[in-house]
Amino acid sequence: MKNKILVAIVAIVLVVILAGAGYYVLADNNDDDSKETITVGYCNKVCYESFMIAEENGYFNGLDVNIEAKIIPGGGTDVSSALKGEVDLAAMGDTPAVQNLNTTDKTSIVCRYGYSESMHVFVARPNSGIDVDDLSTVEGKTIGVQQGSSTEGALLDWMNVNHIDTNKVTWKYLKPNVQVEALSKGDVDMIASSQPNPQKALHLEGTYVVGTSEGLGNYYPLILLGSNSVISEKADAVNAVVDALKKASDFMKDNHEKAAEIAANKIGWAVDDELYCMQQITWEVGFTQEIDVKSLEKTAQVLRDNGQDISKDLNFVERSIMKP
Repeated sequence: MKNKILVAIVAIVLVVILAGAGYYVLADNNDDDSKETITVGYCNKVCYESFMIAEENGYFNGLDVNIEAKIIPGGGTDVSSALKGEVDLAAMGDTPAVQNLNTTDKTSIVCRYGYSESMHVFVARPNSGIDVDDLSTVEGKTIGVQQGSSTEGALLDWMNVNHIDTNKVTWKYLKPNVQVEALSKGDVDMIASSQPNPQKALHLEGTYVVGTSEGLGNYYPLILLGSNSVISEKADAVNAVVDALKKASDFMKDNHEKAAEIAANKIGWAVDDELYCMQQITWEVGFTQEIDVKSLEKTAQVLRDNGQDISKDLNFVERSIMKP
């Protein structure tokens, strides 16, 4: 009888322990499930290092929200397209941002995470016939550029400023990952691109810089866009992403070589080249009248001047959650 009572007591204790353990697991899982989840899209190339650093250093982890980083192949235009449902927040250059905001009223600017006047570089192949001292020689040549990219906007502005007739060149629209190969094969006479392509192209024998976007009165801000529904419904998650980008920017300022090593390993190229490219950009989270609003307004006008249907009613201050 005593043995039966003892067995019963042990059984009851085990049931209580297992029930408690089960409750703990369920509660823990429920706690994870209750976290807001937000998906951030960016490219695996220069101009997106803030996101690489944030992910590698764990700035997206251990928060009250779940931040999922998603690499989108291609360039900023591809990340912009992913904002239609594939991602909640999307990183891109100024031209895709302006075009996105022009196309829909369902997106807004979250912040700017970097900028640089010399963001875009135009590199010619050997014996292209392009004379840097006579830029009219660009006319009649074939130019490789990604359609709708920030670089295309900068290139159009550069051509207008230098009195190069945009109708007298052959436009070859190429994804960033095939531009250097097209230049090396002679399929194009010049490529216009943001890093790392110009730096890669300059490693080819005989290539040379024809021009850059510097001096055109545009800082070419790197923009993080988000859908309005996500911005309003997941405000804490959006703020967590911005905070993580700020931490990444601080790390990049204080640890140039380590940051370059992290990004180079992710991109898959030389640390020295990555360090050079990273140092051409000011990595800083914000949104100001002088750097961002004026630059976006200039980009919009350049696109209008070159035949694109960009609304004159775009108000970048109203469309930004971070006010200047």
